[in-house]
Amino acid sequence: MRRVMIAGTRCTELLGRGDVLRPWSMDAPEVSSVPIEADWRVVDRSARLAVLDGKATRRLGQWPAIICEILDRAIRRARRLSFSLPSVTPRTSRPAC
Repeated sequence: MRRVMIAGTRCTELLGRGDVLRPWSMDAPEVSSVPIEADWRVVDRSARLAVLDGKATRRLGQWPAIICEILDRAIRRARRLSFSLPSVTPRTSRPAC
């Protein structure tokens, strides 16, 4: 679970099997124009994860299909997050009739 505080508003993202993330780059202050704080919690103690560091990614370069799968998973997560935005973003104006 990733909990984020953005400009005073707390949001929670549940992560699951197959999700790809890079917490060291996602929660860096320079990627946001507003103050951001984040923390991570493991909810299910049977959760498994893989750390794909520089050494691992150099070796994975030998198998383009694996790189494509990792990218597909990252894109699916980004799309899932973008679809959830309208349900949690407050409206600031009404559409014109």
